[in-house]
Amino acid sequence: MSALASRVRTRREAKEMSQAQLATSSKTTQSTVSRIEHGQLLNPGAQTLMRLAGSLDVSVDYILGRTDEPGEADALAGPKGKRLLECYSKLTEAGQSELLAFAEFLLDKRKETVGRST
Repeated sequence: MSALASRVRTRREAKEMSQAQLATSSKTTQSTVSRIEHGQLLNPGAQTLMRLAGSLDVSVDYILGRTDEPGEADALAGPKGKRLLECYSKLTEAGQSELLAFAEFLLDKRKETVGRST
C-alpha cells in the first residue's frame, strides 16, 4: 500500500470521518477517496491533494510520505492559497516568473525588516 493510501485512510479514520464526509469536506467524490485509499489512484491532482490535506489537517508532504511529521495544513490549502494558485495558473509563463520574483522580493524585504528589529 502506498504512503498516500495508508496516510489518507489512517488520518481519515483518526478523525472519525467516513469516506463520504472526507469527500464532501475536500470537494471531491467518495469514489476518488476510495480509489486513493485502495491504491488505485496514485497520482491525484494538486488541487485534490491540497483539499484532502486541508480536510485532514496535515501537510501535502505528509500524505505523500515525504515527511513523517503531519504538520499543519499547507498554507495553500486555505482560501487565500487557493486564490493565489488560481491566479498563478492563469498567468503566462512570463507572468508566473514575475510573480515569483515579486514574492522573493517581499520575503527579502521582510528579512531586512526583521533583521533590523532584533
